[in-house]
Amino acid sequence: MRLRKSALVLVFMLSFIIAITGCGKKKKTTIIIDEPVKTGEKWGGKEDNIALEDRVYEVTDALETIYFGFDKSNIKTAAKDVLEKNARWLNDNPYEWVRVDGHCDERGTEEYNIALGERRAEGVRKYYVAMGVNNSRIEVLSWGEEKTVDPRHVEAAWSRNRRAETLLRVR
Repeated sequence: MRLRKSALVLVFMLSFIIAITGCGKKKKTTIIIDEPVKTGEKWGGKEDNIALEDRVYEVTDALETIYFGFDKSNIKTAAKDVLEKNARWLNDNPYEWVRVDGHCDERGTEEYNIALGERRAEGVRKYYVAMGVNNSRIEVLSWGEEKTVDPRHVEAAWSRNRRAETLLRVR
C-alpha cells in the first residue's frame, strides 16, 4: 500500500514538473498596421523593401491588354496570343515584376464587379504562371468598374472597359 502511495506521489510530482518546465512560453505576435510591409524578396537584383501600398505600376507598350465578353472571365482564343507574347517578354525580363489589373463595365453591382475583375486578373496570372513566369513576380488587383477607359454608356464603351491590363512595376 505504501508503495502505491509513493508511486502516486511520484507520478503527481513528475506531471507537475513536466507541466511547469515542459511547456515553453508561447511567443506573442503583434501586428503593427501602420508600418510598411517588408517582403524581403528580390526585385531588379536588390532587396524589395517598398511597402505594398507604395509600389508604382505603369502601362507599358511591351505588355498588351486583353478584353473579355460580357459577364465572362474566361480567356478568349484571340487573347491567348497576346498573353503568350506578354509571357515571353516576362520570361525574357526575369527581374521585372507586374500587376494584373482586372476591370469591368458599369453594369452589375459594385461587389459583383470587384469579384468579376478579380477572376479576370487571376485568370491572366494563372496563364502567365502556366507559361513559366514565376508566380511571386505577379500581383493581382481588381478595380471592378472604377477605372473605365471609356465613360460612355454604350456597348462599344463597355467592351473596352471589360479588360485585364498587365502593368509594369517601376518602383
